[in-house]
Amino acid sequence: MSEGLSMKSDEIIKGYIRYENLSSSTQGIMLKRQFDKAGLFFREKIYSPTGYFVYLILLFAWFGALFCFSKDVYEETTGFIWLFSITTGVGLLIGWFIKKIKIYSRSILKPYFYLTPLNFLKTINNIVEVLPIVLLEDIKITHNFTNGAYTGSVVLLKFEDGNYSVNIHGQNRVEEMLNLLKEFKIKIYQASVNRDAEYFLKNDEFNKNILSPVIIEQNLVSKKESSMIFVVSALGSIILFFVAKYVMALT
Repeated sequence: MSEGLSMKSDEIIKGYIRYENLSSSTQGIMLKRQFDKAGLFFREKIYSPTGYFVYLILLFAWFGALFCFSKDVYEETTGFIWLFSITTGVGLLIGWFIKKIKIYSRSILKPYFYLTPLNFLKTINNIVEVLPIVLLEDIKITHNFTNGAYTGSVVLLKFEDGNYSVNIHGQNRVEEMLNLLKEFKIKIYQASVNRDAEYFLKNDEFNKNILSPVIIEQNLVSKKESSMIFVVSALGSIILFFVAKYVMALT
């Protein structure tokens, strides 16, 4: 899928960079793309926090269930240990989802996959990963079906140093991405053959940014705050457990 594409190795920009380390112009471009205002590109959401809220509702339902067990279950050693362990685990899971929601809400760049004139981009937790189109060796598309019903597609991008997959919802969306990729590859090839440096300068928003070749971390929630979230969630769950135990003992 990458035949005919050529650029000098020192012209290829790839790696990772934090949002705050981007130049102001690149920040502006990334934010415009996030809101569909930056021109010719493809965008697909990697995930949304909706599922986190659904899981939180299900987890909180456990505390209601605690008031449905008889006092005999609480007084029995095995029953007490099981209920206490499950409740503590629920509390920790609640803390984990709350932390995830906080990270999402504090991220300026939301989790998206992009195809731009020169690069594939992935933005998660205010970190941008840049994968140049010229480094793409192959691409594989898998359309998934469950009981005959279409459930989504997986696009596997194969590079020399590893693979990257993205879930795309809608076969028409996959075609849209493939057609745009084909268009971009032709333009890159033509610009390379014609030594059209202007094309690359115009479409490479990362040429004034220094990217890291290794994965970098972004602590949108500090270790102290993270610990507090888990402590409060677990402690609150344990308190509710003993409240339920006390209430059921009175029945």
